Amino acid sequence: MRKFLKSLNIARDEKMMRTCVICGKKHDCREYTCSDKCHEMFKQKLVKEFGEYKIVVDMVTGKEHRVPIADIFEKGLKQEDLKNYPVVVIGR
Repeated sequence: MRKFLKSLNIARDEKMMRTCVICGKKHDCREYTCSDKCHEMFKQKLVKEFGEYKIVVDMVTGKEHRVPIADIFEKGLKQEDLKNYPVVVIGR
């Protein structure tokens, strides 16, 4: 994901102004986007680029969980949150 974000030319100047990855507007309100509209468009780009779901392995249990990209983007993801997502069973 970092490689994808770097490819969007995320830039910050000395005043901690950020550049919106969607419209290129300078802002200081959010991490990657300047407005709700751009935020939604960025989420759509992430889903298009990476797919709607990601398989995330719980390193404690070894179980694989199917987690929506939108949830990772909106809320972040912690190990203890994985119990809220379905376990993936492959080839059984």
